[in-house]
Amino acid sequence: MYYQDRLTENVKLLQKAVLISQHKFLIMRRAVNSLSRPDKWDLPGGNAEWINSSVDVNNPHRLDLIREIKEETGVKIGKKQIDDQAVCFAGTYFRVSSHPAQAEAMPQPQIKTQRADRVRRGENAQIDSTKNSSEIYSVILGWKIVLPKEFDKNSIQLSHEHTAFRWVKLTEFDDYDFGFAGEKDGFIRRMVDNAFRSSR
Repeated sequence: MYYQDRLTENVKLLQKAVLISQHKFLIMRRAVNSLSRPDKWDLPGGNAEWINSSVDVNNPHRLDLIREIKEETGVKIGKKQIDDQAVCFAGTYFRVSSHPAQAEAMPQPQIKTQRADRVRRGENAQIDSTKNSSEIYSVILGWKIVLPKEFDKNSIQLSHEHTAFRWVKLTEFDDYDFGFAGEKDGFIRRMVDNAFRSSR
């Protein structure tokens, strides 16, 4: 079965970008009908898609990030802007989801299932297709991208996925509701903190 928000049925790669211009970073409000964190603030980015055999298969996730940023903001990013030094967050999560179409990874370490216990013991375990749930291994990458000085911050063109945007300072982070992703150990908070902490 194919899910648009995943690379495979049980594996997904979510990428977000901390776009920085003149010491501020771009945030966008998610639409009220978003499957995950509706009406919350977010960073540009999204889930990687299965690659087309006609594209360069070397690091295709970077092409996915460039595409997502362009679709959501209208900003064109070059490949050289997302080199290895631009990674500001890398995390992996295993979770059980009762909603297979959820758009983002949500770490839920408190959940324990019989299958997860059996996998840790190295036993063969299959997903019970009769249950309305799935187990997903998620990889989340955050990228720091510093835009050129001449960049026009008012040139942002939002897609249907977002309803508003702001350029904010790091000290203003807590003024906006990012949902679970903005909590102390949330992946968006960690991406932003790391992006402004790095000297690059």
